[in-house]
Amino acid sequence: MDWQAAIEDHKKHLSKYIWNDAALALAQNYRTKLTQAGFSEATWPAEGKNLGAKNPLRFYRFDTELTAFFVNLEPAGDSIRIFYGFGSTAFTRMKGNERVLLEMGLNESDNTLRFLCPASPDAAGQIAAVYHQYHGNDKDTLLALLKERRKEWIAKITAVLKPLGFRKKGNEWRKVFPSGHTLWFGADKSSYSDGYNFDVRLKASPGNIRPGDWCAFALWEQPQEQAIDPFCHHNFDWQLNTAEDLEAILKRFLTEYLEPLESQDTDALRTILRCGSKECPVPNCPLRCTL
Repeated sequence: MDWQAAIEDHKKHLSKYIWNDAALALAQNYRTKLTQAGFSEATWPAEGKNLGAKNPLRFYRFDTELTAFFVNLEPAGDSIRIFYGFGSTAFTRMKGNERVLLEMGLNESDNTLRFLCPASPDAAGQIAAVYHQYHGNDKDTLLALLKERRKEWIAKITAVLKPLGFRKKGNEWRKVFPSGHTLWFGADKSSYSDGYNFDVRLKASPGNIRPGDWCAFALWEQPQEQAIDPFCHHNFDWQLNTAEDLEAILKRFLTEYLEPLESQDTDALRTILRCGSKECPVPNCPLRCTL
């Protein structure tokens, strides 16, 4: 891979996500409407609201004692992306956090219920529909709704992998090959956000020279409309990405990893498990080993 080219492409991509004149003018229209509707604007870094900056503009309105409805605006070229939904404000009850909501607003990537839409004539209607659907629900009710939505999302993965011989345990799906090798597909919850990371692992069969070793690599998927970053991975936001985005990940797993591995015999699987990615003797090896 040409990393320098990737870096330059990434820089070019990031230029879409800074405030320019057109995006700021559009955001000002939304700011006026939101303020008139009773929303407060977070005061966080003033420089984040200027030309050339990239920080989103964050607005919120209290809904119940411990919840608020938020609308955050993020630059996207000459337009904006609108993140909205409901979040808990319970953190403001903690000592030292009393002013966090006033200063920082609610984070658009880690709230209880969150949605995303582009700036368009239909945006106000979409935002209003979500507000009226969940308006008045307390924090615990929203968390219960979130739990059900998460279960439905996990069930979509199971619906694809179970017919192919995978068994689910927690947020991992396992398939045992005739050789005894086990292929895992994992949806790992991030420790830092509400996103998920996908990874694939090939476990040695008991007859291997190094039983119990793992050959693992990450299927790091990018959030909606984000370019590949050569320096870090991004969490997959299961609420903001569409069902089609998840289907694309599963299709990639099946075509790039499951199908090639199923065609390998026991010796080839052992070799893959213990090989290095640069000197792999297996033609078109589907795995980049980290042993």
